[in-house]
This record gives sequence, structure tokens and C-alpha cells, in this order.
Amino acid sequence: MAIPTPIPVFSHFSDDAAVNQARDALAWYAQFAMYAEDLYVHDSSDPRGDIRFAPDWGFVDWLRTTVAADVVGDIEHWLLGLNDTTYFGALFRHQQEPDQYLITIRGTESGPEWAQNVVATPDVLHGMTLALTTQLIKKGGNAKAHPDGGFVPAGFYGIYEAMTLGAAATVSPPAAATGITQKIGSLQTLKQRTVGDASVTVVGHSLGAAVAAYLSYDLAKNSGFAQVNAYLLATPHPGDKIYAEHFTGTGVNCVSVAYERDLVPAVPPPPLYVPLAETVTIRVNGSSIAQNEIMASATIGDSIGGNHHAVCYAAMLSSTVAKNIACYALDKACVDCIQSPSAQPQLLQGSNFPANPWQ
Repeated sequence: MAIPTPIPVFSHFSDDAAVNQARDALAWYAQFAMYAEDLYVHDSSDPRGDIRFAPDWGFVDWLRTTVAADVVGDIEHWLLGLNDTTYFGALFRHQQEPDQYLITIRGTESGPEWAQNVVATPDVLHGMTLALTTQLIKKGGNAKAHPDGGFVPAGFYGIYEAMTLGAAATVSPPAAATGITQKIGSLQTLKQRTVGDASVTVVGHSLGAAVAAYLSYDLAKNSGFAQVNAYLLATPHPGDKIYAEHFTGTGVNCVSVAYERDLVPAVPPPPLYVPLAETVTIRVNGSSIAQNEIMASATIGDSIGGNHHAVCYAAMLSSTVAKNIACYALDKACVDCIQSPSAQPQLLQGSNFPANPWQ
């Protein structure tokens, strides 16, 4: 499929003539956030790949960091400070439009659970789960000064600071933003093109959306790319008001989407932390909408997970696009949360990942 146009700039959501095209484009990019999560492996190896990126997107390299995706991994890596790395995303190049690059940053399906524990009444939560989750969120929300001013959640930003470009076997891999800029520069040179001809789109969901915000900030500020796009779903608060203002000032073409029933976009809690100015809120069907709000195009089962899944965000953005997203059996629990038949993707037959996953 060709890259959708127009690019869904934030201003399109106040333009009735453009909003549906912008919603379709965001839903199309949402599928890559889901694929990035499906690629997760529960050890330090690299994923095998995923045929669903083909034939449009050619794999370039892996992004890795020191935090795992599930609750056990979060506790093991984040709280204990272990240094072994795990897959966190990937860099792709479009096969037909080689000046276009895609970066996918995976989220964590444990996100809704830790968010729930932040906002729930403490006396109804018990035992070790509460103690560990409390420490996880505390570490995630501790204030850390951003290099350009303002404050960001230390845990989230620490994941970004530890993120590198390169496979598991890479010796001394470069920091993510530096490595991506260098890699794209090399690929552009091979085609007699420059970094200034390249456009980069960063897609992230949940925890990955916050990390994607930090990455797109640095790419827009330092890389020299023609355009940096950031399409973020279920984005936790990535920083304070000063950070959010600086993010806007980088010129990133950003849309951050938050569903009103999703717990994750409400944490870490205000007043210190705030959503990005480029946030569009999805309202439940039948609600009245204000500026920078849109009505859900599909009905989602009101559950902690259903309100948060990337494929559910795609369905709420555009039922037409979501219907055609390719899903494997491992996505079934997420797909089942979509209650509108007109928006529910069909599950692919056969194994989750074919023998030649990139082809």
C-alpha cells in the first residue's frame, strides 16, 4: 500500500474536509505499532521478523534497550537495573519511495494494569503486586531534568536514553537518534540522495509512544531530515509544560491520540506532567465533541485492555482501515475487544510468523 496522504498534521483535526483522511492515515500507521508489539520476544535475542511489513517496508535494523515488555520483565530490568538488552523497535525503508523511513516503537500490554494501580484506591490493592507496581510507577514518574529544559519522567526517559540501534550481537551500538541519522545518511548516499531528502515517521503505542516522542524530538532537532513525523497512540504524559512547549518548537509533525476511557494517557499524573499540545482525544460514541476531539468510529468493549490496544485505537480512528489490518492468532484477544463488525479485522490463517518472515 502506498503511504497515505495527506500527512495527518494536527491542524487537520479542526478541518472538516481533511479530518477523515487524517484519521484513515493514523489508523493505517497504528497497525505498525501493533506489529511492533507482536514481534516482542521474551529473551535477549532479536525477533525473526514479520511478513506484514512486506512488500512496502524493507527492514533496516533493530532498536534495543534495557527494559522488557511484560510485567515480570519490567520489574526485572527496570527495578533491578539489569543491563541485558531487549528488542524495542525497528527501522524500515519504503521500497517504492526510498526517501521515506518508518520507525516502530513497541508498547507494553501491561501498561493498562500499571496505570490502573496509579489511579485506583490504594487500600483495595494488596500484597506484592501492589508493592512492586508502586515502585515501578514511582521510578517511572520521578522527575528528571530534560537536557533542553523542563522535566520528564525518569523511568520513561531512561528507557529512551538506553535505546540503541543495532542487533543483539552489535558491539558498542550507537545511541538510537545518532545511529538512525547515520544509518539513513549512509543509505541515502547509496542512492545519490542526502539526509535532507529523507522523511522519517516514528510510530509508538503506550510506553512506546512516550519513547517515540523523545526520539522524534531529537531527530527533528539534530538530524537535518526534511520532515520528522510522530504518530503516537495511548501516549502517557511525556513531560511537563516546558518540555511539551519545547517539543512543539522542534517542528515535529505530531499527532498524539488518547481515548477518553484509556487509563494510560492519564499517567504519570498532573500537575507536574501534561499531555502534548498535539493531542487529539477520542470520545465514546454519542458524546459531544469539542475542538481537538473526535468521535470513535467503532464501539470498543469497555475493559482495561480493550480501551488500550493499538488495534482498538485503529478501529476507533477508522473502521474502514481497521477492517483491513492483517492480524494473527496472537492478536485475537485484542481484536475481540472491537464490538463493531464493520471495524473488526479478520485473523490470518496459519502460523503467526512464516518461515521467511520479511518476504
